[in-house]
Amino acid sequence: MSQASHEEIVRRAFDSFQRLDLDGFTAEWAPDVVWDVSGYDDWPGEKTVYRGTAEVLDGFAHYLAGIKGFQTSGHEVIPVDHQRVIGLHNEHRTNEEDRPVLLEIGVVYLFIDDEVVRADVYTGHTRARRVVGLL
Repeated sequence: MSQASHEEIVRRAFDSFQRLDLDGFTAEWAPDVVWDVSGYDDWPGEKTVYRGTAEVLDGFAHYLAGIKGFQTSGHEVIPVDHQRVIGLHNEHRTNEEDRPVLLEIGVVYLFIDDEVVRADVYTGHTRARRVVGLL
């Protein structure tokens, strides 16, 4: 059986996250993965860098607990080079005033030895593409 490509790994992670299968979401992450949300505009809380799978999942749990009606769509995975992949999606949620919110989110995944070792999250597909030189 052939080894999964980085793009396939990110696609599977998207699918797992949609189903709230967090074990599947993190299955191919390094144990000491770094998840940096400093490029995500208005990220709640003071912490913007999470280290290790448990800390990342705890950060997600706090984020999801503070919003309503969370859903993602428009998943796209773009290879950048032999170590990086961009995952783009749209985030749909409801704000405190029960108004719909739509955000474009881009995540730049860094792989070493076929594991995600770092993920940098950005608000805006264009911004994520620009960071890796695709624009």
